[in-house]
Amino acid sequence: MECTICKNECIKWGTGSGKQRYRCNGCKRTCYKNYSYKAYGPQTNRQIALLLKEGCGISSISRIMDISAVTVIRRILSIASGIKKPPVAMGRT
Repeated sequence: MECTICKNECIKWGTGSGKQRYRCNGCKRTCYKNYSYKAYGPQTNRQIALLLKEGCGISSISRIMDISAVTVIRRILSIASGIKKPPVAMGRT
């Protein structure tokens, strides 16, 4: 298995929740090969942003995506912290 962070080789490193864990030889992080919780998916932030644009609330996003409402709030805050203000020219509003 290949590490998703540094792309080094991972080795077996015990079990957790009945699933095989792996440890990276380079960065020493541990991970699972396949996560079962949907909030770890690569498209989660994009899908939350799309649902927010459509006007869905936190509880409806949590219900639609089948993830925790707390996770939705944390992801919204992390998405919002990455937004930068657009540049405005002097004398314009």
